[in-house]
Amino acid sequence: MNDASYSGRPWVAIASYDPRFFRICEHYLACLDGGAIRCETFQSGQELLARLEQGAACQALLLDNALADMDTLTFCHRLQQLDPGCRPALLLALTCDVRELDSLFRPENGVRPCAPRLSSLSSLLLDLKSLLASSPRPNAGSVNRLLASWGAPSQMVGVVYLRESVCLALQYDSHFAIRKDILQEVGDWHTITDEAVDSGIRRLIDALDRKKAPAWLSFRQRHHLPQGSKLTTGTFIYEVRDELLSPPPAPNAPSEGEPQPDEREPQPAACV
Repeated sequence: MNDASYSGRPWVAIASYDPRFFRICEHYLACLDGGAIRCETFQSGQELLARLEQGAACQALLLDNALADMDTLTFCHRLQQLDPGCRPALLLALTCDVRELDSLFRPENGVRPCAPRLSSLSSLLLDLKSLLASSPRPNAGSVNRLLASWGAPSQMVGVVYLRESVCLALQYDSHFAIRKDILQEVGDWHTITDEAVDSGIRRLIDALDRKKAPAWLSFRQRHHLPQGSKLTTGTFIYEVRDELLSPPPAPNAPSEGEPQPDEREPQPAACV
């Protein structure tokens, strides 16, 4: 495996029923680090839980007191049920009742049910930088969760080739040569040609297109790869890598006539 450095771009999910809450948080985060922090907003708790379960690399989560389909405490209970590797490492509950949140995260029988690090707006940037410096990059488990959400046939050899190719691609900061740096390397591990690796991954793409799982169609839509368009092996590896590192934002555009952000001020972050 080539020796290459890895650097992630922090991704923060913002969850609320209220678009004004999104604008306030996005403005604050943009001021923190010149817009380097990636944000994605969610009104649906179910949608956010599904994205996390699929392996989205969310470093921090900013929660309002309610989402469109559930309150924050219900969401946090659901969050506890996810695999630990799917949970964000930092949690900011900006408007939750401190006592309720403390009760939710109190250890039961000596075991803490879900232990994200509780951050505050004032320390968020330092917490994110510390987290990125100490956290491992997305790994084979992240790729497996994504493939499982797409309904990928586990018996297909292309699944193995894709997993190894993406894990190898994750070692690079940005650009790499698909054939030389990825496919040939994976081919050497299996004593086959790079063409055979390419063929296996293309057969996997065809199988996913035939199955048309909702998560697969959503992935194609997020990455501007409409169903029916030809998806090459190189593009696929790049897009899967990008999905794991920094899922693309889905901004909620404000409607005309909505109140401006300064009409609602976030409360201090809850401390537990």
